[in-house]
Order: sequence, then structure tokens, then C-alpha cells
Amino acid sequence: MQVVLIVASSKTGLGGMVAKGNPFFYVTIGLLVVCLVLGVLAFNSPTADPAAGNNIIAMVNDEPITKDELLAELKNAGAQAELDRMISERLIMQEAAKMGVTVTEDRLQEEIDKIKEQFSSEWEYTTTLSYSNMTEDILKERLVLNLMVEEILKERVEVTEEQVRQYFEDNKDDFAQQEEVHARHILLSTEEEAIEVKRLLDQGEDFATMAKERSTDTSNSEQGGDLGFFGRGRMAQEFEDAAFKLQIGETSNPVSTAFGYHIIKVEGKKEYAEARFDDARDDVHEILFQEALNSLAMEWLSEIRGKANIRNYLSSN
Repeated sequence: MQVVLIVASSKTGLGGMVAKGNPFFYVTIGLLVVCLVLGVLAFNSPTADPAAGNNIIAMVNDEPITKDELLAELKNAGAQAELDRMISERLIMQEAAKMGVTVTEDRLQEEIDKIKEQFSSEWEYTTTLSYSNMTEDILKERLVLNLMVEEILKERVEVTEEQVRQYFEDNKDDFAQQEEVHARHILLSTEEEAIEVKRLLDQGEDFATMAKERSTDTSNSEQGGDLGFFGRGRMAQEFEDAAFKLQIGETSNPVSTAFGYHIIKVEGKKEYAEARFDDARDDVHEILFQEALNSLAMEWLSEIRGKANIRNYLSSN
């Protein structure tokens, strides 16, 4: 996965229960901000009160708020930052065009697939996008820019074997296979409902079907309550304790958390395994490559901005 320039990340509360450690992805060229400039487009319409004058957009008792005042607030709230991001994007695309750098659909899809692999399920991926106020189309636009920058600068990035080995030794536990459990759950509002659902499951009702029909956790009910694999520290403590005690195929009694009452079913488990350098080498190299690329990309972007003829009219208004 590419990491270029300023990082933007997002953590989603899966099923409203994730405490920390959720996978996250990076996008390029600055934090995702609301493009407040678009609000200016609305100012071309007539004011609600023609007698108020073209520059007045609201009256608070007898005190007016003008378009100029609102525009000044919009600029302070992020319009300039958004414009800077757009300028950077345009510069990258211009440099890529001059060098004949393009990104194929296959290459782009490869990056999307890498990002999806970081998530335990498709719904976790789409939920993370949603919580980030992103769509996959926006993500693809950012990734295209990432890949252009990488193609332009990759020959200037050097990562030595010594650096790779040292980073692995310094961060060895990060590459170990942590203990994880793959679980489904059904979330109910009351203990009485949870007891009734558990009784039906004990009588042979299908867990996934019951999750679709009865679970109040709409973020995963359509997936049969599937939470995918997760490690310790990710879920509410009571939920986590119950899930890790269950055996594969076993279903819990109602488990109470701040979110309601859960029925949990364990689908699979992964045991802790110490990291081996040969297994982690490629991942470590990629981390160091991206760190070096980030630093180089910042310098490169500053360089091409310095050479470009940029006229910023927003800052002068």
C-alpha cells in the first residue's frame, strides 16, 4: 500500500465495539477536508429578502451577516488548505504527464486489493470508508496520485539489507502472529430477547440467519453478524473475554456490554506465533521504502512547487 506525503487515517468502531487498533489505510496529498469553496456557488442565487441587499445573507435581530463575512470564515475553516491540496494534485499530474507516467486499471486494482487485505471483512473495509467520508472512487483518485509519485521517485529511494534487519529486530513483536479469534455476534436490546435467541439457536436455528433477522447491529447483520478475525484490545472487554474463552463452533450465553446483550459464536482461531525474519522481510522492506518515499516526496513536491508558476487568487480575496 502506498503512503505519500501527508497521511490521513481513519479508525472505525466495528459494531460500535472497537476500542482501538483497527486497521487503517493511507491516502495521498493531505487530510480529507470538506471543500468549503463549493459553498460559494450558492451565493449566486438571490437573497431570501430582496430588501436586505445582495451582500446580506442573514439578519440576527437587526444585525446583518454578509457574504463577505461568511467567505472569510470559510477561508479560515479550510478553503485555503483544500486549494493547496488541489494545487499539489495538479502539479503531480502535470509532472507525470511530462514523464509519460500512467497508472493502469490493473495496477490500481492491485493497490485496492492490498488495502482490503488489511481488513477482516468487506463490510469492515466499506464501513471504514464511510466513517472517513470517502467512497472507493475517491480512494482510487488518491491512489492514482500515490502511484504516479512512486513511479517518478522510486529509483531515488534506497533501502539497505542492514536497515531491513535492524528495523525487524527493533520491532519484532509487531510482525508476530498475534492471538486472534474469528467470531459472529447477534446484538439484542434486552436480556429477555437475548435469552430467547439463545434458546432458538440451541434448538437448531441458523446463527447467520438469526443475526440478519434479529441483530440490532446493522453494521454487520447482513453479513450474518460476521466480525472477522480480531485480536485482544479491539472489542469491549466483556465481549473480548467471552469470545476468547469459546472453542471453535461454540456459542456463548448472553454477554452484557454497554451496547446491549450479545450472543457470540466463534468460527476460528489463530494462535500466537513468533515472527521470523524471512517471513517478514518483504513487509519490513515495504515499510522502510514507504517511509523514505514519504520524505523524498515532500522534498520533491516543495521543489516542483517552487519552480511552478502558481497564482493563488483565493489568498488575495
